[in-house]
Amino acid sequence: MEENGNKGIGSLPIIILLISALLSAACAILGAAGIFSNHPVYNDPELSVSLVRGNILDRNGNYLAIQAPDYGFYITMNDSSASECAAFISMWTEENAISIEEKIRNGKIFIPITIIPSSDERAAIYKALDEYGLSDDLDPVSIEKRKYPLGYHAYNITGRTNSRLEGISGIEFIYDEELSPVPSIYSVIATGSDITTTIDSLLQYRISSFDGKAAILSPDNEILAYSGSAENETLMAICGEYSAVDAMAEERLSPIPLEGGYVLYAEDESYAPYAIEALVEEGFIEKPEL
Repeated sequence: MEENGNKGIGSLPIIILLISALLSAACAILGAAGIFSNHPVYNDPELSVSLVRGNILDRNGNYLAIQAPDYGFYITMNDSSASECAAFISMWTEENAISIEEKIRNGKIFIPITIIPSSDERAAIYKALDEYGLSDDLDPVSIEKRKYPLGYHAYNITGRTNSRLEGISGIEFIYDEELSPVPSIYSVIATGSDITTTIDSLLQYRISSFDGKAAILSPDNEILAYSGSAENETLMAICGEYSAVDAMAEERLSPIPLEGGYVLYAEDESYAPYAIEALVEEGFIEKPEL
C-alpha cells in the first residue's frame, strides 16, 4: 500500500511540469498570432512635448480662435542698460527704441517682434547678441498665445482663455474639454479638436456693434451672426448642438422675418434696419425696394 502511494506522489512533479510546458506553448502560439500585441510596449515612453489647443472656426472655415506663437525677447538685463537692450530689439521690430526703452523701464519683461524668424534668422539673432555683448541680457523666445482674428467682434461668442490656455468664457469654456490637447506617448505634438460654428465671420463683423441682443438666422435656422452677451444655450446652438430657434425663444427675443427666408431675432424692431443693411452688404439678400 505504501509503495503505491509513493508512486502517486512521485508523479505529481511530472504532471506540474507538463502543465507548465503546455501553458508556455499556448502563450507562445497566442503571441505569434498577435493576441497580446494590440498595445505596444515602450521601454522609455515620453509624453508629447508640444501641446496645441484646437481651433474655433466659422461656417466657411475662417479662424475665430487659433493658437500661435509670439516671438520676441525675454529681458533679463544683467550687465547692459535699458537703452542698449531697446536699441537692439528695435532692429527686429517696427517699434522704435524710445518706446521699447520706456516699456523696459516700466517692468515689461517680454517684448514681441514683428517677424516670424526662420532658422537662419534665429541664428543671425544669436550671433548679433554675441557681437553686441547682450547674450546675458536678452533671450530670444517664443510664447504660445491664443489669438482671435476678429478681435472684439467675436469675443462674445468665442470667449477667452487664461494664460495657461484654459477656456474661461464663451465657446472656449463650454468646449474646453474638446479643444484642450491631451498629452500622448504616441505623438510628439498633441492637438485638441477643432470646433466649427454656424457663424459667418463677415456678417458677424458687421453686426457686432449692436448695443443689445440680436441674432440673424439663415433660412435653415442656423445662427449666422450674434450680438450681445451669449448664453450657454445660444453658444451650443452656434455650434449646431442645440436648436437655434429654441435658444432665441429662451432669451425672449422676438422674430422679425426678412427677405429670402432670413429671420432677425432681437429685443425690438429697432435692430431690423441694421440687420437688413448687413445682409445686403454681404450679399445675403437684395436691397429692398423703397
